[in-house]
Amino acid sequence: MIFQSKHRKEVIRMATSNPGPVDVMTFMGALVDAMGTAAAASQDGHGSVHGTVEAVVIAQGNSTMRVAADVKADDGKPTFTLTVTK
Repeated sequence: MIFQSKHRKEVIRMATSNPGPVDVMTFMGALVDAMGTAAAASQDGHGSVHGTVEAVVIAQGNSTMRVAADVKADDGKPTFTLTVTK
C-alpha cells in the first residue's frame, strides 16, 4: 500500500511487508494513517494534500477486490472517497 502526495514529492510506504492481498483491517489502518499524515501535512502552510491508498483486499469468501481511497486534506481536515473494483 502506498500513500503518495500528488502536490508534494513525498511517498510514504504504509506498513505492510507483504505486497500481496491484505485484510480489510490492514487496509483501514493504512487509510487512517494516511488521513492523519495528510491532515498534518496540510497544516504546514503549503496548501492542500491529495493522494491515494491502494491495495488488493481479501473479501468475504477469500475472493479479492482492488480498493483505492482518494485522500484529500485541507487545513487539517481529511476526507476520502473509496473506489472498489473486482
